[in-house]
Amino acid sequence: MSSPIWHAVVWSTIALVFAYSVVAGHPLVGGSLAAGIYLIAWLLAERALTGRIAAAFSARRAAVTGGLVVVVVAYSAVLAGQILLGVITACAIFVTAVLTSPTGPLVDRTG
Repeated sequence: MSSPIWHAVVWSTIALVFAYSVVAGHPLVGGSLAAGIYLIAWLLAERALTGRIAAAFSARRAAVTGGLVVVVVAYSAVLAGQILLGVITACAIFVTAVLTSPTGPLVDRTG
């Protein structure tokens, strides 16, 4: 992440969200939201530093992945009523997009 102030804001937000969820009696939801907040903060910091969402993402791959994530989360929230499942699926879509990109970590570069 980019600066100490950014770290303080992100970690304070994560701590507040998790603490509130524990007080409300839903620590699993709070942990999931905290992980989601961290992922979004990391993506924003990566974008601010490099001008790209991730080194493995082209503009077209980012647009397709973002569109698919929006559709999945909207479907899970509006029609299925399972927002947590939608968020988990959206994270899996993002990880799959990064891992399978032409410049991602799963590319065979030996020959």
